[in-house]
Amino acid sequence: MELEFLYDLSKDIENYKRASKSINNKMPTKMQSLYIAQYGDAFEDRKLEAFITTYISEQGLIMPAEAERIRMSWRVIEQEFLKRVEQIFGITCPLDVVRVYLTTDGRCSYHTEQGYFFVSVTRPYQNRTIMHELFHFWTWWVFHEEVESGRMTKEQYNDVKESLTELVNVECSDLLGDVHDDGYPQHQEIRAVVRKTWIETKDIKRVFEVATKLVLSA
Repeated sequence: MELEFLYDLSKDIENYKRASKSINNKMPTKMQSLYIAQYGDAFEDRKLEAFITTYISEQGLIMPAEAERIRMSWRVIEQEFLKRVEQIFGITCPLDVVRVYLTTDGRCSYHTEQGYFFVSVTRPYQNRTIMHELFHFWTWWVFHEEVESGRMTKEQYNDVKESLTELVNVECSDLLGDVHDDGYPQHQEIRAVVRKTWIETKDIKRVFEVATKLVLSA
């Protein structure tokens, strides 16, 4: 599996529109707030294009160079992370290429079915974002039938898959460096259970089952 890092203005626009509707955090990001102050709270393509291109120009960002910088930083830990995540979930990546689009927003969305996610150039620690988002991909590849079967709603699955990223802290703390995957405040109880269950069992299916029961009983 190869990660392809690139910038596409239309994808950046897409990310703003999707990230502004986040169910995990209703508060606008810093960049979304700047947009709203200038253009109002409707995220429209034409206005987003003007906002983003102006920001890139004013900041002197060279997006292909930013993509290469992030790619080179990721390469340092890539193979070790992939080895660990494959061991955790018990499968290799089913895709030859996963695309990583740069965004100027501070919140990053993803699309497992189409094989891409976003990483922010306006926030530090891109490797943490990459590991976090790839955990979402692996979680979907292994457990997507739980949603498709109707056992849980998309919102309930969201709580479970966000909580499973606690395992980035458990199994990849050395790859994270000096940062931590904190998750969202509303998921802290489930994250603690995920950590405990994983340390006790090292069984991702058991971890998912325990986290799911906790979410469904809420």
